[in-house]
Amino acid sequence: MDLERGLREIFILLQEALRNMELMNSANDISQWKDHHIEAAIKGISGFHSIYYNSAIPSWIPFSHSSQTMSLMRSQWIGLAQHARQEFDWFGENDLKRHILWPILQKNGGVFRTLPQTLIHGDFNPRNLAFRKTPEGVGLCF
Repeated sequence: MDLERGLREIFILLQEALRNMELMNSANDISQWKDHHIEAAIKGISGFHSIYYNSAIPSWIPFSHSSQTMSLMRSQWIGLAQHARQEFDWFGENDLKRHILWPILQKNGGVFRTLPQTLIHGDFNPRNLAFRKTPEGVGLCF
């Protein structure tokens, strides 16, 4: 707080009571997922990711990865990918290979180096998702 200049920090926490949701906490059983759930998940997270697509990442984000930091974290990325492969049936061998190769492609001037950046949700998985029935179909809550 900077009282001399009359400035102060204000923080707000908003929470939503999630009631009457579909597929809440479905990480261990995705058998009930239907095409409309998958489409709603892709549409919902795409909307979130597009907010800062090809724009300046906001100043309140203290850090973003570069080719160098991604390469330095290679062992952590490999560990994360291997853990996902063990935990989630839907994370296949090809997903594992792509996940492990990403920092290498980034470092060596591959196609990812030229893609625009955006802010992403750092933990988008079935454990953190639910769906709400709306007049238009199902909507994503994450």
